[in-house]
Amino acid sequence: MEHDMDPPIDPPRDVIWSASNHERCYTLGDKWFVKRQLYDEELPVSRDGRLIYPIWDSERLRNEYLATRFIRVHTDIPVQDCRLFLENGLMCFASRQVLDAVPLEDVRPTLRLAALAAVERQMERFILPQLRQHRRSYIGSVGSTIPVFPPQRVYRQDGRDWAQVSSVADAFVLCHNDLSGKNIWLDPTSFRIVAITGWEFAGYFPESFELPLWRADGFVGRQEMHGRALARDLSFFGLRPSDLRNNYPISYRRSG
Repeated sequence: MEHDMDPPIDPPRDVIWSASNHERCYTLGDKWFVKRQLYDEELPVSRDGRLIYPIWDSERLRNEYLATRFIRVHTDIPVQDCRLFLENGLMCFASRQVLDAVPLEDVRPTLRLAALAAVERQMERFILPQLRQHRRSYIGSVGSTIPVFPPQRVYRQDGRDWAQVSSVADAFVLCHNDLSGKNIWLDPTSFRIVAITGWEFAGYFPESFELPLWRADGFVGRQEMHGRALARDLSFFGLRPSDLRNNYPISYRRSG
């Protein structure tokens, strides 16, 4: 790994909320927001009784850590301080709680149009130009030891290995790959962007991979935007939507 693990953070004095899905446990404490790998007993089980591990389980957490640190050092895009550490053998990514801000998706309906207009201006003038200043001749993570994996909206349930595509010129730009309303945090009065979170799928890809998900109307709108882009994005890898398979890594061993 390119980074020695940070020491674990202090347990939160107050847990504001905690929730899990089939891939992660999420905990918001008084200072930190933590994503944790699941214990075996928390994982879903296949019909034949085997555990189903998330695709690119630890790699995505490592990628989020390295991408967030890269953005913090090399751009003026606001991101939170973060840590990567092991707790009881499980990888955890922690980022400082975003204070005095609201995610775009939680802006009151009566203010949504004004908030969207403000976000659009900041994306076009500030966020996207800074990301696109960082270019490279091959796709993938900012971390040199992390394997190539596209955004989850592209691989879906397909755990195949993805090709390391390269170009003669620096054709690929740094993309966040999930600039949706849950990851864009705003000052609730001015709608100034105070934090961009969720860099789990960030990396160098064709500029078209950066979908304007902040414009999408909720979950359904995001899924529609994902669906419209799927064939185009898969064609970059020489694939079609019909080539995708449901092959979660049920025999997968976690890597550290």
